[in-house]
Amino acid sequence: MTRRGFTLIELLVVIAIIIILAALVAPLLSRGVKHAKAARCLSNLRQIGSAYMSYLKDNGMRFPIYQRNSSADPSERRDWTAVLLTYTPNREIFLCPARTAVYQSNPERGIQFPINYGISNGVYGKRYTRVEKPAQTGIVADAYHDRFYASSTSKWGIAQIIGSTTYGVPDQRSHPGNKAGLLCLDWHSELREEFTVDLFLPD
Repeated sequence: MTRRGFTLIELLVVIAIIIILAALVAPLLSRGVKHAKAARCLSNLRQIGSAYMSYLKDNGMRFPIYQRNSSADPSERRDWTAVLLTYTPNREIFLCPARTAVYQSNPERGIQFPINYGISNGVYGKRYTRVEKPAQTGIVADAYHDRFYASSTSKWGIAQIIGSTTYGVPDQRSHPGNKAGLLCLDWHSELREEFTVDLFLPD
């Protein structure tokens, strides 16, 4: 018996089928990667919440007041992320995998490693026990700055999350469904599209 090899037409058909299958599978793989990054972001935020709760227990359940002291030596300045490092050794939780780092480091702000989450100033100096609706109040989110104001009229407000062409701030809602990661004060994390000032006002 003689063995017959593939004809050129058969080879072309097989190649065409492989290309078609690859084109069909590629979007599914891309979608899977995006969902995996979103899950990682939510996990990061939950770990940040755990670290924050530990901090609160050690400090009378009161949130710190972060003030940038420009006259202080850079080694003495501490960002909120540096404060929480006392309660978690994992610096990677401060970096959402779906977005590039907002800061690689910023010694003047006390940031010594890559981050791209921001904290709301709405909690500064407040007691955790005074928060009436912790499950509906945000504290940390995907943001274009290490902190943002609970304001809709300031360039440092909600624009740091949803973006603003006026202020030249890019939209940080990089997860599927045009959503950003959010940590709430009951320490659950979620993805959401809409962000308002009220979401970050504890009282």
